[in-house]
Amino acid sequence: MFLDMKMRFTDGFEVLDWLQLQPHLRSILVIVLTGAAELVEVKRAYKMGAHSFMVKPCHREDILNLIKNFPNHWTLREPSWINRARSSEKRPDR
Repeated sequence: MFLDMKMRFTDGFEVLDWLQLQPHLRSILVIVLTGAAELVEVKRAYKMGAHSFMVKPCHREDILNLIKNFPNHWTLREPSWINRARSSEKRPDR
């Protein structure tokens, strides 16, 4: 999740706070986007569960470094319920 710290109706800290209350969402990678890298905000975001942050505007190198630093978060995985549904399907005889 790319989370902008300054949004129209809320801020990123409120979203981070809400995410902490959602146990089923704790495995989501949270990248904070901020217009200025203020150390106080960055530290607070990390304490609230953010995994990394990027200063806007982001550049190509920033995205590539992000991908390299979190390699396990970019693979597509099917949810377990899909595998269960597939195994219970009846297959036609050929």
